[in-house]
Order: sequence, then structure tokens, then C-alpha cells
Amino acid sequence: MFSTEEDLIRRTGKNGVPRKDFLQELVDEFQATDSEEAKEQVLANLANFAYDPINYKFFRELKVIDLFLDQITEGTETLSHFSLAGLCNLCLDPENKEYILNCGGVRLVASCLSTRNVEALMNAITTLQFLITPESKAEITCPEIVDCMVRLSRSHNPRIKNLAVIFLEDYCSDSKAHQTAYPSNSSLSTMERFMESKKQIQILQSEELLEIIEGEIQNVRAVDFLTIVGLAKSRLFCSGKINGENNVFPPIYVGAKVVVTQTISKDKVESFAKATDDWNPVHFDSEEHAMKQSTALNSQKIKSKAAQGNAAIVHGALLNGIVSGVIGTKLPGPGTLLVSQTLNYVAALPVGSQVEVEVEVIGCKRREVNVMYKVVSCVDGLVVMNGQARLMVPKGRITRLG
Repeated sequence: MFSTEEDLIRRTGKNGVPRKDFLQELVDEFQATDSEEAKEQVLANLANFAYDPINYKFFRELKVIDLFLDQITEGTETLSHFSLAGLCNLCLDPENKEYILNCGGVRLVASCLSTRNVEALMNAITTLQFLITPESKAEITCPEIVDCMVRLSRSHNPRIKNLAVIFLEDYCSDSKAHQTAYPSNSSLSTMERFMESKKQIQILQSEELLEIIEGEIQNVRAVDFLTIVGLAKSRLFCSGKINGENNVFPPIYVGAKVVVTQTISKDKVESFAKATDDWNPVHFDSEEHAMKQSTALNSQKIKSKAAQGNAAIVHGALLNGIVSGVIGTKLPGPGTLLVSQTLNYVAALPVGSQVEVEVEVIGCKRREVNVMYKVVSCVDGLVVMNGQARLMVPKGRITRLG
């Protein structure tokens, strides 16, 4: 979650270290240590702090952005990975974006498009998209980068492929490389194109989709069947009409929020254990044993008052799965794909607790949506898990209302 000045003061306390001083200590430690492991830990911490705009002023003053840029090419593969994650987290801020562009950040980030580290590669592609402005577009869509994106669009990894395709569709549709990679099928007869289109959408098993495709082909003389399929899917997702069901999807805009209440019953925990074969006794054992396990997990005793009556602890992965269910069915809704996520298990949750799952949109750019989420105990208002996720939604779902 994003912080305010009041949040920082409250968390720091009277005897705590102010945020800027703490970040300065991290930078000093990175520069002073000879241990690669220590450098990796420091840079990972800085990358995590980069998600919160409250830190951006300090980052600029302490030259943390320069540190990220330097380590992209000068550091180890792991340091490069963490640096890209940090840049990806902070580059949407206008001041940070301008600074990165002025420091030659496009060239440095683009140099990572050949890395074999999947997470680093996704961060590199996403960062390049976030850095695009009217002034920087020519540099970011130069032939060399477009060629890399065309290559990545054929990747066997669906996450890499999807990000590269989005880049090409959103920013390079008029480039020769993109047209070569996605040629028109105008040489096919109308019936051949229609049959190919039907093959493309069999997975949806939707009569409405077939009707839309047939209507489009009748109205267009020369048509790329992949375009028709994409258009038809988009219209169905916008209307909420999938497999004959009428669903109402909420508009997606910064600030859109959904809250769902659930009870994490013993039956749910046991069903999850059966599905994952995770029979860790901390989720089922005695109160004393569970309390010891939770102390190791949280570095403190269970904070929730409900823990006093039920010591068995809910699986953290089960909580994450519940969040995934809200994202996939409520906001953004059906068709949403996860690109990447970060999460924090803040406190243990006793089995039988009722929780509120809150998902809020914090950024959206074309088909890419960023959300933050949290799971809160209804007993005492304690946040037990929080995090952020980068998502991809079907074409046509984005609605900017402010």
C-alpha cells in the first residue's frame, strides 16, 4: 500500500530511524560491502521501497535511480534483475521517467532484452512500455528493439509472449517488422478465413462469438481473421456475454475497488491441504504447537485476538488463492491474466476467521492493470496479507473514468 507522511511518522516512532536516513544506510552499505550476497539483499530492499511514491523524493536525492541504472550492466545477473524491478516500480512517476530517459535508460534497459531471466525480461519489457512518451517513442520503437519484441512474441513462455505482443500492438502496428511478423491473410477466401476464425475460438465454445465473426466477415471484403477474432472476443468481454452467461463487469480505472467478505473455515483449509498435499501441522495441530510455529513465521506471537480461541493457522497460499479468485471474478474480472506479483504475509490468520479481501486498481495503461490488495481480519482489523499484482486484461475492458 502507498504511504503518507503521517504513516511514516507513526511507523518510525520516537526512537526509530527516519525513512531517508534508513535509505541512506542501505545505499552506504551497498557501496561499502564487498559481499555479493549483501549487495543483493540491499538492492532487493531498495527495489521493494521503489513501489511507494512516498520514497521517490529520497530516491532522487540519494541517487538510487543512478544505482539501479549502473547495476543493470555493471552488476551480476541477480543485481541486474533487482535493478530492473526497481526501475519498473518507479518509472511511471513523471520526474523519475524524465530522469531515466535523460540518463540513457532506454539503451540500458533494452540491453536486457536478451536475458534468460524471465522475471528480469518481463520487467525490461514493461519498463520500456512505461517509458514511452511522445518524445521517447522513436527511440523505444527503433528497429533493433522492435526486432527483439518480434522475437519475444514467439516465445514459448506465455507471459513473455503476451507482454511482447502488447508492446507490438500498442506501439508498433505501423512498423515494417510488425507487419512482417503478423501478415494479413487476405489471400484466403472468405469461407477459409471464417473456418480459420472458428478454429481460433473453439476454446470459448460461444455461439455469440461465432455470430459476431460471421457478421464481420460478411461486412468486410478483405479481412485478417485474427483481427476479427480479437474484435469479437473484445466485444464479448465488454458486454459480459461469455458462454451464454450475462455478467456485469465493473469499469476499470484508477481508484476502482472491490471488497469481498469470506470465512476461512476448517473445511476450506482441509480441502486446500488435500489439493496441495500440504499437511503442515501448524494448520491443524494443538494451540501450543501452532503458537510456536506462528512465532517463527511472524517473528512475534499471533496478533489477532481470534488466535486466543483457535490456534490453527490458515495457509498463506490459500489466502493468495482467495485474492486471485477476487481478481479473476470481480476486479478486473474474467479473462484477467497474472503477469507478476509481490506479496507480504504480515501476520498469521487463525482458521475459522472471517476476512475482508480488498482489491484496488492503482494503475492502468491499455491492457495492463496494476492492483494492490490486502486481506484484513474482520475480528480486529489486522492486515494479515498485502501485496501488488501486474495484470493483463482482455482487449476492450479498460475504461478510464478519471
